Amino acid sequence: THTLDPRNAVQLSLNGSTFTADNSNRALDLGAGTALFKNETDSFGISGVYQVSFSPTLSGTLQLGTIRNTVTVTTPGSRFRSTDSTLIGNVSLRKRSERTTLNFDLGRSQVPRSDGRTVTRTSAGFYVARVVTPRVNVGLGVLAQD
Repeated sequence: THTLDPRNAVQLSLNGSTFTADNSNRALDLGAGTALFKNETDSFGISGVYQVSFSPTLSGTLQLGTIRNTVTVTTPGSRFRSTDSTLIGNVSLRKRSERTTLNFDLGRSQVPRSDGRTVTRTSAGFYVARVVTPRVNVGLGVLAQD
């Protein structure tokens, strides 16, 4: 993270991952019969983050980036490979008072599936946290995702 001034900061993130789902003991219906398969996913992503404090009680974050996924499915006698790039991002707003914090998030991300593939997920969330006493905090949130 690089602080531009007391109210603004930027960050550059790189990430990579690999996942292998060895489904050699599971049959995959390929339309012309079934086959055993192995699925490998390699992902590489880059994103930029901008953080801003609008006031002492209101802050926001904007993240934009891309993820490139390469999926390889191997079956006996065949190998299928595909590559795609997906735009990801997130917008967050946080409002704080002495005892209450409000958070709003809107985002698009890549999430893994158990079979090794990835899926794009869009989500929106709202969360309220309140300090009732020094020992008691109450929170309530709503999350919607596709």
